[in-house]
Amino acid sequence: MLFDRLRVAGLSSLLLLISSSVALPLVADDCSGVAAYASGSVYTGGQQVVYNSQLWKARWWTQNETPSSAGTGVWQFVADCGGDGGTAPAGYTWCANENDSYTFGQAMDVAYGANGAYVYKTGVSGTIAFNNATFGDPIPGVVKAGYYKNATSAGPAGYTWCADENGTFSLSGTCDIAFGANGTYSYLYGRTGTITFNPATFGDPLPGIVKSGYYKSRPAGPAWYTWIANENDTVALTGTCDVAYGANGNYNYLSGKTGSITFNNATFGDPIFGTVKYGFSKSTTPPEPPKPPILTDVKLVSWINNHVKYNGGSAMGYKSDLQSFCTLSGGDVFLDNLLKNWPNTMLDITSAYSGAAASYGGSTSYCLSFWDSYPERRVPTLIHEFVHHMNNGVGAQNYWNAAVADASKQWDSYAMNSPAEYIACGFEWVVETNQSTTSESGRQRIYRMDPGYYLYLVNTFIPWMYKSH
Repeated sequence: MLFDRLRVAGLSSLLLLISSSVALPLVADDCSGVAAYASGSVYTGGQQVVYNSQLWKARWWTQNETPSSAGTGVWQFVADCGGDGGTAPAGYTWCANENDSYTFGQAMDVAYGANGAYVYKTGVSGTIAFNNATFGDPIPGVVKAGYYKNATSAGPAGYTWCADENGTFSLSGTCDIAFGANGTYSYLYGRTGTITFNPATFGDPLPGIVKSGYYKSRPAGPAWYTWIANENDTVALTGTCDVAYGANGNYNYLSGKTGSITFNNATFGDPIFGTVKYGFSKSTTPPEPPKPPILTDVKLVSWINNHVKYNGGSAMGYKSDLQSFCTLSGGDVFLDNLLKNWPNTMLDITSAYSGAAASYGGSTSYCLSFWDSYPERRVPTLIHEFVHHMNNGVGAQNYWNAAVADASKQWDSYAMNSPAEYIACGFEWVVETNQSTTSESGRQRIYRMDPGYYLYLVNTFIPWMYKSH
């Protein structure tokens, strides 16, 4: 008898595809042949109507009274209607009443609503709760139901469904993403973080059609390298790059490459026989540090006249050096920090000279002899020493520890004396592009040998230096 009821309701094929997590509801056999309730029509005792996916029977004559269990009691509830009383979305089959759940054993497209107002989800699987919390409320105050059909599209090959249209999804790692339906998609590559899958992000690849979001994780490569190609792909490099080819920790490398390169065994050799390989790149051009806040001449002159003196005389003769120092250290924001945090700036300047003069054998009496004897060290020395005043190694400890353990990360021997020197030298080398002990610029050397620390300086420490404290 149960099978007959399921067969009449058109649900027998559903048993092959899905299993319900709730007991099957009572399903009326004849909803599809019953007219929908019409306000203004006259109904007499025994007549049936469909209203809000439910079958109702009039107990006596009535007009203009909406079917419900309240009111005069003229309406008698008979059963919930299978298939929304014949008004399911085109191509969809009823599977659950409002607030029921269904478990799908394969990817399905589902809908939730009533009377022509529905919310859709595509390519879903597992247990779906058909309620307002899952779908939103497409038709408030009306009893709704859930429907399904075989998924029109499971997304582009190799991609996994992650969001409905207008939904958001937080990517794990670097991914390629797609948005669309029915074989038509817009793509974005190399994305991280939280993505909103909508036309504002992707454009509209298929106007008027409900779309979904999909992602594909990029394979991991060597440290600090980024995936750019599948095996046998040819890619045009941006600038000068180091490139790698392989998989699973086995890579062959080429350095200093420009132009187009084909990632295959002919170019690199085969680093891991019999395994699908990928291409990766790492730019050898370090990212630019943030630009410092503006330095105004009025504030600079006032600071020189009131706070920086040598042996009782003015330091205005060194204005260009002090201008460079203040600019690279943070401009007007830096001068404001000096006034707030170090009101006796003359002593701080003196300390800066003294520390450097001892290394160069200069006089420590205001360090004037050092200042005059080593003009090329004026700006970097002041920058270096004032970093110590603002930060004595906080934030650099872990990077310094890593460099102590790995000599390949040691971009400068003096910086290895302590985390305080590590951070002061790092800031000095990055903002002063000519600072280095080799033919490379300071930026290039740090970025090549310890890119993680370079990015910490550029993205975290230098912005902190350029903030008001």
